[in-house]
Amino acid sequence: MIPQRFVVTLSLCFLLGACSSERTRIILGGGLAAGMAMEEAEELRANGATFDDVLESSELGYVVRAHGGLQMSRGWAAIVELEYTDVTFDLNGQEVDGTAVSTFGSLRYTLEIDTPIRPYAKVGAGFAKSLEGEEESSFGVKGALGLQFDLAESLSLYGEAQYVEYFSPDYSITGIGVDSESITYGVHVGVEARL
Repeated sequence: MIPQRFVVTLSLCFLLGACSSERTRIILGGGLAAGMAMEEAEELRANGATFDDVLESSELGYVVRAHGGLQMSRGWAAIVELEYTDVTFDLNGQEVDGTAVSTFGSLRYTLEIDTPIRPYAKVGAGFAKSLEGEEESSFGVKGALGLQFDLAESLSLYGEAQYVEYFSPDYSITGIGVDSESITYGVHVGVEARL
């Protein structure tokens, strides 16, 4: 599935007409985030228990990310992101883990200004799979705003605030939900290299 997403990303690059032999570069990066999740469900089954009318935010957890793609110009980049999320909920006094893996295809635009710190915006779509439950993966969309700090021509630090929402009616990061909705949000920091 991941190689197919790279092909889609490359195709998008050429369809947009943004690729040129001098400016297109491969980008690789990764980072760590402090993040939280929110669960809303009519019914949630986790840890062998059933919880009704759940509306709960998790404690602060973490997200690990790796990404790669194409820098099509100084501003535009098409990226495939892989993320592992780990958070903990307190549901009626019971500690419930929420872990998930996700992959997203994203398009990022960085403001083309001649300063070492540049703002950017990113939107994407993809899928997530909870490692706690038995349900199928869920489709989701994400948005992020961030800052990129150029350390060198081919190396940057980044920091961003990210919001992700999942749309499968039975998807839950903690287990199996009924009429459930999962949201994750966090602040990511990391490093990116352009080859």
